[in-house]
Formats: sequence, C-alpha cells, structure tokens
Amino acid sequence: MPKAGNIPLMKVPDNLIQVIGERMRLDRSRSEFFIRDLVLGWEINGLFEKKIVKHIGGKRLKAYNALKQELAAEEDGDKLFERLFVEKNIETRSCIQKRLIELDDKIYSRFLAKLKDAYSEECYDTVFIALGIIINKIDISDGIIRLLKGNSIRNPADFSALVQLLGYRKNETNLRYLYTYYNFFVNNFEDEDYYEGPVIGIRNFYDAVNGL
Repeated sequence: MPKAGNIPLMKVPDNLIQVIGERMRLDRSRSEFFIRDLVLGWEINGLFEKKIVKHIGGKRLKAYNALKQELAAEEDGDKLFERLFVEKNIETRSCIQKRLIELDDKIYSRFLAKLKDAYSEECYDTVFIALGIIINKIDISDGIIRLLKGNSIRNPADFSALVQLLGYRKNETNLRYLYTYYNFFVNNFEDEDYYEGPVIGIRNFYDAVNGL
C-alpha cells in the first residue's frame, strides 16, 4: 500500500454528499466495511452478545454465564487485557472487552499499540471493536490519527476501517481526514472498494451531526 499517513489534508467541499455521489449508496450485502459498522453498532448498543448467545448452548453457554459473574468482581485490567487476546469465543471476548472499558476507558492506548507491530486478523477485529466502543464514549480521534500517520498499518482494508471510526465524532478535522482518505483510496485503488471505510465514516459523521 502507498504511504498514506502524512498526505496533505484536503478542504471539504460544501456539497460533499453530491461529490461522493453514487459511492454513498453501498451494496450492503457485499461491503465488509458495512458489516464491521453493523457489528460495531450492535456492540455499542449492547445487542451483540444477545444475538450470539441465542445460538449457543451446553458447556459454552455455562462458560459464558460463569464468566459474566466472574467479570463483575474482576478489577485487574492487565489480567483482562492479556486474556482478551487469547479468548477464542466471540461472546466471551465481548464480555471481557466491555469490562476492560468499564474499568478504564483510557486503555485505548494499549489497544492502539497492538496494531503498531505485526498482528493477526482476529487481533485486529478485537482492537477495531474496542476502539469503536471507546470513541463513542470519549474522543480518541488524535490517537487513531497518530496511528494512521505512523504508516504501521500496511493493509489497506485495515487502514480504511480505522479511518471509518473517525466518523463517530462531530469533529470538522475528522471530516477532513475522512474526505482526504476517501480520495486517496479512490485515486490509488481504482478497482477496489477501500474507499467504503471513509464513506461510511462520512455517513456516520452526518448522522451524528443530525442527531440520528
């Protein structure tokens, strides 16, 4: 992927929605960025665990219920952080993640640090959801932007999804980053859909501005 971190910020046109045009209408059945945004929305609204738990049973359900009781009394954030990245079941990862953020929402810096070196797809997904939950509580845009500027995220789909998170804050600078990276992906990856991350971020930004 061409280095995207320090490209000059572009001015956002007044008619941004019209400029983006057809690309605002994503094929939701095919967009990995839409699916990430959908799952993140479920997590933020407390629906994800409920949807997953409906479909598990037996020992796995017992383990989930036991973990919820255990987490209510757990105060050791370091222990939970390490456990989060070895946990295999998504419903228990979700529980641990929420408890971690309850204990310390400034833990976002440790999540960001996980992406500065080599990481697995599962690790990235866990970090993406955690950062998405946190940015809906406090503005961690500066931390995400620093990570993007560091050029350590070399996978364009991962980079694009992180850009997408900037749309959760009603911040005009974030909108400039979203528009700038939208153009970067359109111009450098003509045959790919990486621009969809910034597009979803732009839609989320305007939803937040309009109170939706």
